[in-house]
This record gives sequence, structure tokens and C-alpha cells, in this order.
Amino acid sequence: MLLLQNNESENTPSCAAKLPPDFAMGGQAVLEGVMMRGPRRYAIAVRRPQGDIRLTSKPFWPVTTRKPWLKMPIVRGAVSLVEMMLLGYRALDFSARVVEEGQREMDEQENKAAEAVAAEQTAQADQSDTADRSEGVASSPDSPDQCISGWAMAGIFAVSMVLAMGLFVVLPNLTAELIGKFSPGGFKEVSHPLLFNLISGGVRVVIIVLYIWGLSFMHDARRLFQYHGAEHKVVMAFEKGLPLDLEHVRPMTTIHPRCGTAFIAVVLLVSILIFAVLAALLVQFFPGFAQLSRWIHKPIIIALHIVCMPLVAGVAYEFTRKAGRNPNVLFYRVLLAPGMWFQKITTKEPDDSMIEVSLTSFMEALEPEQKEALGNRH
Repeated sequence: MLLLQNNESENTPSCAAKLPPDFAMGGQAVLEGVMMRGPRRYAIAVRRPQGDIRLTSKPFWPVTTRKPWLKMPIVRGAVSLVEMMLLGYRALDFSARVVEEGQREMDEQENKAAEAVAAEQTAQADQSDTADRSEGVASSPDSPDQCISGWAMAGIFAVSMVLAMGLFVVLPNLTAELIGKFSPGGFKEVSHPLLFNLISGGVRVVIIVLYIWGLSFMHDARRLFQYHGAEHKVVMAFEKGLPLDLEHVRPMTTIHPRCGTAFIAVVLLVSILIFAVLAALLVQFFPGFAQLSRWIHKPIIIALHIVCMPLVAGVAYEFTRKAGRNPNVLFYRVLLAPGMWFQKITTKEPDDSMIEVSLTSFMEALEPEQKEALGNRH
């Protein structure tokens, strides 16, 4: 996933000038396809099992556009992240339905072909049976909004957040607590906040890396990572001002500094600092807090960590945003380096058919004047 933020550099393409201020093309890989979000719409292109591409697009106005007060630094990062996650869920659901529908159609065609052969051989085909099964073929969704309701979206998001907080906040914190309890001399988060959160952050990194690395061995996940690479290649070619065709997109790297993977790495670093400061402030303003038993202060601290996650995301967004604007500054290069390395796992080299899908989605997400400007590159 590419974060949607402006990338002002010397290599800004000619049609980027036609993009709204503070905006850059971005998107996300979905099942057998790519979702791209342009300045005023998003598009989803999915390769069906039959080989053709199913394409849909829909107008999209970010909530920060509708409510300018949400554009405040840090706030805009948390809001944009939630908005992109919700949009990503819709795109994933749509792609899954398209692939499922295509597979069902192929199965239906195979069944009909088998019945036709049987009918030719026996001259006694059962036509009514074929008609009954044909009625079971679902029509293709024309829009992601037809795939998943608002309430279902809220439920999926809530469950995902609970699982994410449990896996990436609660578990690392409790693991660090156990390490501190059984280590020589022992330590707690309230007594050694920086050391504790460095260990907790390290555990968090291990969990994420092992999780993604394990997924990379699954066939469907590997193809998703390939589409992720295709998404990056197309956006990279766009930002370099190259013609958007297979010849020019194919050599592009699959590594991109605005990738959500790089953002996650920054989140991990920022969380260590913010959580350490939080623990230190608790002890500073409530001196008796450190003397409380683990069973009392630990749930309070974990709850505060969860509450502070929007702050962590917002601060990480601002750092990633500035890094995207200043890619040659040493500090930002170091800051983004772990995320760039991590993309070696989350992106894979795509084939030409995947790049074609990504190009189709990208072009559909553009406005007419931007497409015209791109045409002038050839």
C-alpha cells in the first residue's frame, strides 16, 4: 500500500502539477488486482480467472477535504490511515467477489460442456438440470459499495482493530513484562521505560516480520505481494515522468519510500519513544503509580497504549510525509531504511499481466486532463 501524500521532488512529472496540492497517487494490492486512488476517484482492476480484467471506479472525496479541521498535523495522519483501511477493506471484498464469480462461471461452463458431451453421447441430456444450475450464477458486483454494507464494514474494522491491538500492542508488552520479571535484577516499564519499550518494540518487530514472512509462503499471499510490486512499479514510473507502458514500467523497482510497509516501520520506532515518555510521565505526575502491583498498573498502561495509537500513527505519518518530500536527507533515509528493507518481503517481482492490471487501475483513477498530460510523454 502506498500512503497518499505529496512527494515534492525535482523529478515531479508534468501531470503532477495538475494534481491537487498535497496529494500523490497511491493504492493497494488486492486479490488478483490493484486498487489505485486518484485525486477525485479510486479504481479497482481485478484479473478474472478467465483472463479478462474487471474494472470499476467510484468518486471519492477524503474526509479531510470535507472537514478542513481534520487537516491539522498528526490528526490528518490518523484520519487518513483509518480512511485508507476502510477503503482497502472494500477493495479487497470487491476483488474477492470478482474472483469468486469468475471461478463460478468457469465451473458452470465446464459443467455445461460436460453435460453437452454427455448429451451428444447419450442423446438424452437433461436440459432442465442445466437451466436450474444457471440460475445460481451470481451477477458481478458493479461497485464495491454493493459488496459490503456500512454495518458489516464497521464490524470488520472493529474486529480487525481488536486483533491488531492484541497482537501488536498487548502481546509485546506482556512479553517484555515477563522478560523484565525473570531477568537478573528485574525491571518494570514504570522503572525503566526506555529499556522496557525497546524490548517491547523488538518483540513487536519480530512478530510482524514472522507474520509477513510466514504469509509469503502461501500461494495467494505471494501473488498479492507481486501485485503490490506492480503497484509500486507503476507509481514509480509515474513519479519519474516516464511513459506508462510495459516497456518503461517493467524495469522499475518494487521498493517505494511511501509504502505502507515503510510507514509501519516508522510507527514501530515512534511507538517506542511515545510509550516510554508516557510511562515516565505517569511516574512523574503520579509518584505512587510505580508502587502499584503489576495487576493494577499493567492494564492501565496497556489501555493507555491503545488509546495513544492514533497519536503514534499521526506522528509517524508526519515523519513519513517529510521523508517523502526529502528523500535525500540522511536522517529521513535512515528513518525509512527498515521499511525499505521490509519491502523485500512484502513486494515481489510481478509478471507483465500484473503490471497491466496495475496500469489499468492507475489510468482509471486519473482525471481526463491528467490522462492527456500522460499521453504527451510518449
